[in-house]
Amino acid sequence: MRRVPLHDIEAERALIGAAIIDPLLVERLAHLQAADFYRTEHAEIWAAMQALSGQVWDTVALRAELTRRGAGEGTLRALREAEEAAISAAHAEQHAEVILERATRRRMVEAAERIRGLAQLPGDVRDLVDRAEAAMTVVADRRRAREPIGSPQAMVRALRWIEAQREDGGRTGVTWGLPTLDQRTTGMQPGELWVLAARPGMGKSALAMDVAIAAAREGTSVLICSLEMQIEQLGTRALCAMARIPIERARGGSLSHADMEGLQRAVHEAAALPIWWYDDPDATILDIRAVARRLRQRDPRLGLVIVDYLQLVETAGEQQPEARHLEVAQISRGLKKLAGELALPVLALSQLSREVEKGKRPPQLSDLREIGRA
Repeated sequence: MRRVPLHDIEAERALIGAAIIDPLLVERLAHLQAADFYRTEHAEIWAAMQALSGQVWDTVALRAELTRRGAGEGTLRALREAEEAAISAAHAEQHAEVILERATRRRMVEAAERIRGLAQLPGDVRDLVDRAEAAMTVVADRRRAREPIGSPQAMVRALRWIEAQREDGGRTGVTWGLPTLDQRTTGMQPGELWVLAARPGMGKSALAMDVAIAAAREGTSVLICSLEMQIEQLGTRALCAMARIPIERARGGSLSHADMEGLQRAVHEAAALPIWWYDDPDATILDIRAVARRLRQRDPRLGLVIVDYLQLVETAGEQQPEARHLEVAQISRGLKKLAGELALPVLALSQLSREVEKGKRPPQLSDLREIGRA
């Protein structure tokens, strides 16, 4: 069986030559990082090009930047080779795809080695599987460690963000379904962990369902992880919310003919929404993260995870905190890690302690049940 090589030096040289002809390529290919290049000299050249991105530069300025970075003679020679071989910038995108594809294959090999090492470690196998899945998720998403960028690139990205804010009316994240909240928060941004807290029976789950429906109506896929309700209960909440029927009437069986017609219309709309339902009262933080990772592979549009609710989630593994409030804090960190790993917001519901009812003041973080106790 023919083996595919793990690098393509000619593609790397051709892309660098194309960028010399058309420096704007570097900005258009911002997703391509220096770490994607196999040859160290090419990686150094690309990093220098990225540092100059956003300003007018030529090979003289590029050499000066490489010298400032302490590049050796080998790197300068590689630059000359690319410059002499440069003919056209027409196929730059194809060269970039080849470089990324080869880099992904190399990361697969690295991930396989890490997974092999994990398999031989002692400890809870579920934790080891979670770490193994995380290693493969990084490869699948072709994510790389962040590298520092120059001020020109940073300012260009900041200006684009400001322009996007203006075009979207101040919201760039996933909608809450509430215009005032969208305006105050700019929506739920990727990597953020939001906590929706209230005393029992105050409507946390109902509000979370409204948020899920609003986001799904805009095309964002939503994963609802419920440790408290079963699918039937969750679906009933969704249908009643969309049909604008009090859920008490559905529970009590006192629905009119008009109510049933409204529910039938809601069924057709809800069935078309990109909402995924997961009910497991015994779910651990590792389970939730694994489910979200697998779903992202299945549905790349996944843009919001809702967990109902925080205090019902359990940790997994042998090293569990002795105190429950430390355990819940660990779970919160796990959800925050999930938000960053998949680059999406996570909305976690939480109960407030009884202390809130005793004082006449707004709730604080220390009032979150089983978190604020020391």
